[in-house]
Amino acid sequence: VQTCALPICGFGSGRPDAQTLRFSVEGGRDYPCGVHDAVVDLDLAHGMSCAVRSDGSVWCWGWNLWGQLGDGTLVESHVPLPVQGLSSGVTTLAAGGATTCAILASGGMKCWGDNQHGQLGDGTTVNRSLPVEVSGF
Repeated sequence: VQTCALPICGFGSGRPDAQTLRFSVEGGRDYPCGVHDAVVDLDLAHGMSCAVRSDGSVWCWGWNLWGQLGDGTLVESHVPLPVQGLSSGVTTLAAGGATTCAILASGGMKCWGDNQHGQLGDGTTVNRSLPVEVSGF
């Protein structure tokens, strides 16, 4: 089972003043709110996770057998890696199975990962380890 959550900042275990605005995670650890609050969207798929930061960049981590991390490799990563070609302009994303798609502020869409059934929308059934434009968007 895989879970993630976007942090909700509030007063952690410290004193309730502006210097201790923090979010708490299971196990009692507190983190300062500016560390993770740049994440505006998060999605999970089979063995991998992706996040959109407030600057519109996409970062993924986990399994990468079909290129679903979008970093141009097939090597899994235990830390977030930037998705190549998506350093800005992404508003939201969706991940499912081993495929991820990002919706761009420009109205376009890019997808990457498993494509054995043509789910990337690029007119092929070739797996892609880098984002490709979805035809027609």
